[in-house]
Amino acid sequence: MKNFKLLYISVLSLVVFLNSCKEDETPSDPVINFDSDSAYLMENESDGEVVTIEFTSPATQDGIIMVDLNSMENVTEENFRTIPSTENGIIYLPFLADSKKVSFFLYYVDNNDDDNVLEQPRNISFTISSSSENVELGNITEKTFTIGDDEAPAIYSIAEIRDMYANEGGKVFSEKAFVGGVVTSLNDNLNSRNVFIQDYSGGIVLRFKDDNQLVLGDTVTVNINGVELTDFRNLVQLSNIHNDSAVSRGEGTMPEPASISIEELNSGNYQAMLVTLNDVYFPAANGQETVSGNTTFTDGVSYGDMRVESGASFSNKLIPYGIGTLTGIAGTYYNNPQLLPQKAEDIFENNITSTIIVSGITDNTVESFGVILTGNISDAKTFAISGTDLNSEVIVSASEYFEVSTDNNSFSNEISIAAADANSGEQTIYVRFTPNSGQSGELTGTITLSSIGAENTTIYVSGTEENPVTILAYNSFEEGTTGWKYFDTGDSSLDHDLVNNDGEPSIEMEGTGNEMAFDAYYYNTLNLTGLTEGEYSGVTSYTGTVGSYVDGSKGYQLSSVKGLVTLTFAEVALTGHTNYAVSLSYFIDNSLVTNEYLKISVITNDGTIVLFDSTTDAYDLDTWTEASASLDGKTSAQLVIEFQEASDSKTVYFDDIKITGSN
Repeated sequence: MKNFKLLYISVLSLVVFLNSCKEDETPSDPVINFDSDSAYLMENESDGEVVTIEFTSPATQDGIIMVDLNSMENVTEENFRTIPSTENGIIYLPFLADSKKVSFFLYYVDNNDDDNVLEQPRNISFTISSSSENVELGNITEKTFTIGDDEAPAIYSIAEIRDMYANEGGKVFSEKAFVGGVVTSLNDNLNSRNVFIQDYSGGIVLRFKDDNQLVLGDTVTVNINGVELTDFRNLVQLSNIHNDSAVSRGEGTMPEPASISIEELNSGNYQAMLVTLNDVYFPAANGQETVSGNTTFTDGVSYGDMRVESGASFSNKLIPYGIGTLTGIAGTYYNNPQLLPQKAEDIFENNITSTIIVSGITDNTVESFGVILTGNISDAKTFAISGTDLNSEVIVSASEYFEVSTDNNSFSNEISIAAADANSGEQTIYVRFTPNSGQSGELTGTITLSSIGAENTTIYVSGTEENPVTILAYNSFEEGTTGWKYFDTGDSSLDHDLVNNDGEPSIEMEGTGNEMAFDAYYYNTLNLTGLTEGEYSGVTSYTGTVGSYVDGSKGYQLSSVKGLVTLTFAEVALTGHTNYAVSLSYFIDNSLVTNEYLKISVITNDGTIVLFDSTTDAYDLDTWTEASASLDGKTSAQLVIEFQEASDSKTVYFDDIKITGSN
């Protein structure tokens, strides 16, 4: 005779007391929900299971929750009992003021009746009654328990879980099942609700409801009944896990990091696994920058990104010089693979194996170039470099307004000296001053000498630019932040200010000095979605459409705004000079049709000057065009750009905005 376990439902009201509401606050009834809408209960699960009705806030007064025995499938009342017993199919659950939750405890008792052997799943459904007192019903007011047959729960490898996602997409596990692995992450460089685990087949992220307490190196098993299989920014994860669903089984054996190349990291095939990359270096190492944020590393051929959160204990570690080994977890953010080191030791220390020597100047400073007119070029000055045990070429990079050469003929912002040549003796470097800022005054810069395995060396240069035309205010967007897309978090049905979001392109800027600040504003003129779905708008360095920018490496774009966006720049006082003028460059990639326009205006103290209006002015596509106007006789000027667009196919770009006056 096969045993059938008779189901009893024992009701335990778990009451949590919190501080009473302040007298000056208006009490409101809490919203209540089941902790989930379904659960799978095995007939051999003698320990039972706790199911909770949760309050979104402490109860403000005593009350009662009524739970209806809603429906039964392949189950009769002879198969189970409730304590307390149901009264006309209702379970009454009283609660006290300040309660946070009430809970049911379900358990089974063997009745030795082979007539009740479970040959198919049986379902019992409960509903929180709308007649419940002093509470409001939430979204999860019904819960169904499926009683399974007498088989062991499924145990999945991580690879099987990942294959499910690859083949089926997201899902919620409705059966009792488990996955396990060794904890490979620390909370130090992760969200404290996230944990990476790894087994023999692969790795995955566990996303808990609350901060986790799991320890690096522990073996953990996770009950994934009710857990969601999904992804966050393309990083596959098991989400919405109750903390008590994960059980530590004690210290395990840490997996050996897979030794991979940068190309393999970028392939995504090692996602969530512990990996190590050998013989890599950081091009940005300069003895000043830290590892906080995204830092590019390379093996000389391929490039990868390392991510260290600003809150990590080792985020202030300086980017190391030299060649070494990086270890971490292979992650991703959207389509950008990342290496996530877990501790400072995962990032190699300075590994200086060679030296760059500078001669011919004092204190690494080239004598000043003196006064040079804007747009002119100075005579060259020189210094010499040599090397000791260099294994890689020496890169000589000049900052803005300065150029370098090895022959005093061909000048550029960057040149290279072969390692063998530098090791053999002194090599002459020529430097010249090429001022074009448009402003009179001293300009300082640097010449950086770098070679893999050697510490960077900095040479200081300076000169004075003289310009009969002075730039009073400007913005070329070089100080703005670039990113992927800008996501407007406001309501697209309402007119509202656009604000900058962390990690996204600057949609507006706060200027410094004579750099013009500007504010971005959205108007719902077309009853469309605006920028809420994420658009390529804001400061950008993307050149796929424009080829290059008029001034510097960045510009500003507005794309698929689906409404009206205005950019209002700071007002500029026109005093102390003569022959005032305003100019900027714009780029339109597609023809603007009905309900679409670009208008560029300057508001002055005695009227508005329209520089360009697409509804009345002819324009060329796919080319930079300058718009300008005289501001003679004006005492103030404020630039305003308006762009209204009704589709997903129009983009405009702006760059090199200037307001000038003669000295």
